Amino acid sequence: MKQEKLWLFDFDGALAGGRKYHAARLDPDCRDMLIMLIEKFPGRVAVVSSRSLNDLACRIPAPGLFLGGTSGLAWLLPGGGKRIFHSIVGKPLYKARAALLPRIKELELNCGVDTEDRLWAFTLHVPHLSREIQKYIFNTAQTWRSVCSCEVFQGPESVKIHLLRENIKDAVFSHFCSLLGLDPDAVLMTYAGGDENDIPLMRRILQHNGYVYTIGDTPLVPGGHLVKNSSLLAHEIFRLCESAGSAAADIAEQRSCHGSI
Repeated sequence: MKQEKLWLFDFDGALAGGRKYHAARLDPDCRDMLIMLIEKFPGRVAVVSSRSLNDLACRIPAPGLFLGGTSGLAWLLPGGGKRIFHSIVGKPLYKARAALLPRIKELELNCGVDTEDRLWAFTLHVPHLSREIQKYIFNTAQTWRSVCSCEVFQGPESVKIHLLRENIKDAVFSHFCSLLGLDPDAVLMTYAGGDENDIPLMRRILQHNGYVYTIGDTPLVPGGHLVKNSSLLAHEIFRLCESAGSAAADIAEQRSCHGSI
């Protein structure tokens, strides 16, 4: 059975070139990579982010993409329509928010944390704070796991707090397939990301025989590929597409030769 090739990239973790959160822009090499993929695989390329959909859309000047904001809960379609996946949120979310908000306000007051509220999650931006304070913030957030039924992830310059035990980003795989009307077992997905929050999604893609790339110094999952930065990721994807194209051309040539015998 022929598998549909899908391409999915995290914005900040893979495509933004390691820039500071508020100054993040699409890496020029990654822009060229996305344009190439859109041409070769129209309607099969997506960028996902924990940012709001509006924030993400302002930073991706490449039409023809699926854009998934709030970690894939809200989608902007290539034709301009929108799709929201509501089923994963509900009363548990708002109960967790009520328990967590006073604690976050306390950190803002005492430590100078810059907080981004994403409804289902909070991101505590800490690059302007000392290493000691950053460590204190992360350790404090860790103590909230049982109190607020949340999950805590540490990024390069932030602490991410998910208010639901379910890893929402893990659902990106099925959400993207659903948007395309495809069976997840019938797709071959390539994904690139860069922090702990990506691990469940990466594992799921590997279970479906896909490809995953970690941007950074250490692979996030066994079986994944490692690239140092966004520019090198783009070159790796170009190389992957070129090798796949060469292999397809070889197969076509072999079939032609056999047919002429």
